[in-house]
Amino acid sequence: MGRPQLTQEEIRENALQLIRAAQTLIVRDGMAAVTIRNVAAEAGVSSASLYKYFRDLDELILFACVDFLKSYAHELVKREKMLKNPTPAQRYLLSWELFCKQAFTYPECLRHMFFGKHSDRLTHVIRAYYGMFPELLTEMSETFQVMMQGSRLRQRNLEVLRPLLGGQVMEERLLLINDLTVSYFRMLLEEKIADADGVDGERQMERMLDACRFLTAMPEADRGKSAARRLCPIRALSPDGGARPRLLVVKNRASRNRTQNGRAPWDARR
Repeated sequence: MGRPQLTQEEIRENALQLIRAAQTLIVRDGMAAVTIRNVAAEAGVSSASLYKYFRDLDELILFACVDFLKSYAHELVKREKMLKNPTPAQRYLLSWELFCKQAFTYPECLRHMFFGKHSDRLTHVIRAYYGMFPELLTEMSETFQVMMQGSRLRQRNLEVLRPLLGGQVMEERLLLINDLTVSYFRMLLEEKIADADGVDGERQMERMLDACRFLTAMPEADRGKSAARRLCPIRALSPDGGARPRLLVVKNRASRNRTQNGRAPWDARR
């Protein structure tokens, strides 16, 4: 007589046991310590058990890393409710603030998820994970559900960036801002991984939020207007998600090479 088949609940619990073991190793000993033998020993099962629930060790690590986003998701739900009717600017800054808190606490996990050699399998892993734990998404807004389930960080960010800038800047510039934002985040992440003790995670988060505010400035030049020289208000995001006006002098290219009385034509002392 064969062994009785496991119920879906038993499968879920056994898989979760392996995920927890991998997480423990990551937190306690670092990503390099996550081997099949170490995970099995931590979970109290045989090494062969891993292959009953996961394709390979890399897939298990992805599941373990996705699970680190649970606290991010829960905090996101709570903070979004506190804001009641958050503006697109507030949503955007909030998503990066909370994401950075997790990223710079577990930088190797975030790199493994979004920038690792197996990141192309992340879509499957995320969908499977939230299929196992659908309660994590039931209370989240549609925008954040799409963001959480996206397979690429650029796609995730674009889902919350588009409501903020969509229709106000050209599509090409919107995509450029998105790419620059993600690239800057990756640089900060690599800095933290390279010097985990010397690089402060809070400072990295502040730098990322400053970059978000800088990159989401909205000059009127991107709204189809043109002039040889004008003052254009830029509305940059402030810490509370509002906007603060600044002034930018916009000049045509030909004027850059002309001078008058030894001064550049855009010199404010003229």
